[in-house]
Amino acid sequence: ALDGARDEMRSLAQLQRVADAAPGVLVVWAIAPDGRGELRFASRGVADLLGGVRAPSWRLTSALRKLLAPEEYRRLVNGCCAAVGAERPVTMTLAIRHPERGARRIELIANHEVHLDGGRLFHGYLHDVTDRYQSAAALEEIRQTHQDVFENSSECIFVLDRDGDGGFRVV
Repeated sequence: ALDGARDEMRSLAQLQRVADAAPGVLVVWAIAPDGRGELRFASRGVADLLGGVRAPSWRLTSALRKLLAPEEYRRLVNGCCAAVGAERPVTMTLAIRHPERGARRIELIANHEVHLDGGRLFHGYLHDVTDRYQSAAALEEIRQTHQDVFENSSECIFVLDRDGDGGFRVV
């Protein structure tokens, strides 16, 4: 029995090292039938990603309510419930208020299982996608600027192509 316990401890330590080496944050959280949430596991990156939140001593519900605007928190809960009802993974991007870095975008990808008592257990991955959102917004701004210049120009642009007779045609 003692050897089995040592093997299990070694396995858990190895799992913790793997989880801590992964980019982003690996999490396991439970939602009881009465709606209470509890973080059961989070890799070490949770403190950096969510701004000072320490694993595993914090309660998911209270921590998320501090980081998320009320409508974002409702969207998270509704998204998790919808994924459970549709028997599909949870995939969503959340806007959080990081205490040091300000507004951030965090992507959540999680699988879940429903327990016999009606509670849910989620195994997920969180990572910061703020740079991707900022890049997409910058590209859209550039596209819109070019479109405005093109549409508001008093000049005309023709695209010509050679025709078979040695002349040109408007494309």
